[in-house]
Amino acid sequence: MAQGNGGNRFLPASAAVCAALLVTACGEELENVDGLPSADDGTEQTEETSDGNGSDSGESTGSEGTGADESGQEGSDTDQGTGGSGTSGGGGTDSGDSGDGSPDSGEQDGTDSGDSTDGGSDSGDQTGDDSGSTDQDPPKSDPAEGAAGTWIKQDPEAGAGQPDYRPYSGVTAGNGFVYYWGGGHKTHPGNDVDAYDIANNRWVQLTEEENWENVWEWDHLTQDEKEAMDASRRGGWEVDLLSPRGRPVTKHSYAQMTWWPGHGYCLLKQRLWCYDPKMGDADGAWTDLAKDPFPFNNTGQIAIWDLSYDPGLDTVVTVAGSGYSERAWAYNPETGGWDTVVTDGSTGGNYTEVYSAMNPETGWSTVYAQQRWQQMNFQTGEVKQMAQLRHNGQAVGASLSIEWAPELGKALVAKKVDGRLRMWTYDPTTDRWSDFELAGEGPMNAHGKWDTLARDPKTGTYVFLAKEDENANEGQTPETWTFHLSEEP
Repeated sequence: MAQGNGGNRFLPASAAVCAALLVTACGEELENVDGLPSADDGTEQTEETSDGNGSDSGESTGSEGTGADESGQEGSDTDQGTGGSGTSGGGGTDSGDSGDGSPDSGEQDGTDSGDSTDGGSDSGDQTGDDSGSTDQDPPKSDPAEGAAGTWIKQDPEAGAGQPDYRPYSGVTAGNGFVYYWGGGHKTHPGNDVDAYDIANNRWVQLTEEENWENVWEWDHLTQDEKEAMDASRRGGWEVDLLSPRGRPVTKHSYAQMTWWPGHGYCLLKQRLWCYDPKMGDADGAWTDLAKDPFPFNNTGQIAIWDLSYDPGLDTVVTVAGSGYSERAWAYNPETGGWDTVVTDGSTGGNYTEVYSAMNPETGWSTVYAQQRWQQMNFQTGEVKQMAQLRHNGQAVGASLSIEWAPELGKALVAKKVDGRLRMWTYDPTTDRWSDFELAGEGPMNAHGKWDTLARDPKTGTYVFLAKEDENANEGQTPETWTFHLSEEP
């Protein structure tokens, strides 16, 4: 974690620092100091998505949706943020304790496409000949007005400082916090968990940073294992080796992480790992639940899956983005293994990042994988074709950020296209894409890749980590931006 103005780095020798950074490094468990989040709050995560990439060559290699239907028909939908007069954005300077609080249901507020948050109307369903799916270049929309629906740039540096920027790594949210972990090859070398405390507008470092550049000093590894990890660090592929404290070492996390109520922050790195933030930095805070459900046959398979939480199944689900006929698996807590839940999604040799956002009321997820947008239902195993997103005639996919927006009843997508950050919504009830704009001077130069947008169900706050240079040097920090889409969470 980068040291900000008045910030502190992780110093396990000081109990005062332990309390200040919400970590447990002094030999005892912290009892929810200053709202330390708990994995037991039951907060449903409704917006996870992931990105997967091809071989890791220092930049995203996913194609921008080749093979898409070229109909390019435009609809008349326009979306805009709500123009309420309530809370202007997440964070703020509220010094109140977020606490564990009552769990947020994570349920969507409605799917009515005529909701007041929708700034336009439908002209009818699209037609197309690509297996029931169509491509769509959404029309323009006017920016929203008012506090809700407005970009807010936060300045949390007066707290614990901003985290180091982690290219190829995303965020996820739960119980009032947004979690940031990752880095890896040619980027952030540590495995520390950082979190943005929304209520108190501050970043905190929850765990010690074990730097894999020090692998030659890690005596728990054999010489061969040290060489394998160093090769991984330099080359970009993954190895199933752990840090001195038995934790996963850093990696490009893409969208391979989610918030799982009762388990905490979970990620896939050769194995399914879950971190309980209430335990801070204590031994046992990380739990190894299972091996990944698919093999790692080559160095390119570091980014072609995601991880999301399905409240209907009450477990986590991963979708593979390439080369597999069995497309999605759900972790089975009773057996400790994985159950195949989707088998008939599009398959082939297209390596892409994977992103998804679930509507918890219907169980359907909007999924980008194998250079195609699809609808998947992990509870029933169904797959449906859907309209393909296009901007100025070009397919939009590869690296992006996505969340389910219950205030709109739609999936919300962000990505830098034609030199600026752009946003779109997808309405599964009408199978239509629309341009979406927020008011205010937003982070228009941000790349928007690797799922750096997260919605916290407890507060209803959307947090976006913005960086213009996607391959910024180690030690730089992202900007923290927030917005709301309604006056109530």
